[in-house]
Order: sequence, then structure tokens, then C-alpha cells
Amino acid sequence: MRTRKVGNEEEENRWRAAGPLGGQAEAGCLNRLWPMADPAVMNWRLLCGTGPAQCDPVCSFRMILEHRGRQPVVPESAYVAPTAVVCGAVVLGERARILHGAVLTAEDGDVRIGADVVVMENALVRGRSRHPAIVGDAVLIGPHAHVNGAVIGDECFVATGASVFPGAVVGPGSELRINSVVHVNSRLEPESVVPIGWIAAGDPAQLFSPDRHDELWEVQQALDFPGTVYGVDRATPMRTIMQRQVEFFGAHRDDRPVDPHAG
Repeated sequence: MRTRKVGNEEEENRWRAAGPLGGQAEAGCLNRLWPMADPAVMNWRLLCGTGPAQCDPVCSFRMILEHRGRQPVVPESAYVAPTAVVCGAVVLGERARILHGAVLTAEDGDVRIGADVVVMENALVRGRSRHPAIVGDAVLIGPHAHVNGAVIGDECFVATGASVFPGAVVGPGSELRINSVVHVNSRLEPESVVPIGWIAAGDPAQLFSPDRHDELWEVQQALDFPGTVYGVDRATPMRTIMQRQVEFFGAHRDDRPVDPHAG
């Protein structure tokens, strides 16, 4: 990227002419950073009007990506931050807010986000073939939270660093507090509270503090994490698992940027 120094009118005209859209930028957009990447690759969108009052504060790119032939659906009322990633068969609800650094990725399954949902900075929501990620209405997914192939009911609070694994169901009105975990194939009753750092496991879920590992393992083992997440039994070597994972995620090499509002 390059920045400009404010100079005389001739210098400013020269800067406009050298912009990445071949001079299409307006004078009101000079005081900003210009991305120098190929727009066909980076899919950045210049959001300029005809003067300062109509000019978005940054020229930015948004990573809205087609994956496995499917494109995100982003309503006009939704907001996707310039540094967020929305990839594949993702459907955002009305007034959804996807903040900086968040990643919503439909690998080989859907991601569906309800209305009035906020996915905060650096959170991950991942959809899988057997376990789509479904988030209800009026849900907050906090910074660095991880929702992977799980169902989150309406009006839930998923705090910073909380993790919800494939096959899990979080009942409406529940609270997952900081760094809590809902394990694979576990089901939380409506209006449950998982305390800070605790683990919910089982169907229906029991709550375990981190120091109760042996008791947790008695429940957790039967939930079949390796079979649910990787499709293998527990004795499968890590090298074999990773060979499968590398091939699976290699499908992203064919991703392409799209404009969800085109046409």
C-alpha cells in the first residue's frame, strides 16, 4: 500500500489519475490509503461518491467468496467489515453485523445467521456437511469465539473465547461465558449458563469444571470427537488425519471473490 502527501492541485490531480481505478476516484477521497492489489484478486470495492460528504472513510476490500460453487447471501441491511471473510454457502439475516477479522466459512455445509446477530472481532463460524452452523435471531457471538457445526438458539450470549463443537445444540436464551466449551454432540437446555472456563458435555449436557477431567472423560469419550469432526476412529494416526484435512481444505484454492449485491 502507499499513502499520499497533501500537496498542490497539480500533485493531487496526478494522484487521482494514478489511482487503482484509473482516475475514477473523486477529490474528496484523496486522504485515504489506496490498496495496490489487483482488484480482481483481492475484491476490494471503492466506495466513493462525488465529494467528502458522500465518501466512505476508507477504500477497502471485503472478502466475500464463492466456495465449492456457492456464494454468500448478504442482505442490504447487513454489514460486513472490510477485514471480515464470508465464504461459500453463508446466508446472513437482516441487520446482521460481521465485525473485523470475523470468519464465516461454509466448508461443505451451510452457515445460516439470523436477524439482529452480531459476530464480533476474530470469531469463527464454520459450517460442515453433516453439521451446518445455524445461529438464531438476536445472538451475540463474542470476540475469538468458535462456533463449528453447531446450532445456537435465539437470544443466546456466546462470550469471548467460547467454543461450540460439531453436533452441539445450545438452547434459546443460554449464556456461554468466557472460554467455556460445549462439546461435540452435546445439548444444552434452554436458558442454561455455562460458567467461565467450564465444559458442557452430554445429551442432556452436564457441566464440568476444568479440574474434573476424569469425570468429564467418562462422558466425553462416548461423544466421539474424532468420528464427529474428522470422520475417523480414535486410533487413526495424526498423519492420516492431516492428509485428509489438507485435501479437504485444498478446495479453497478454487475460491473466487464475488459481489453479493451485483445484478
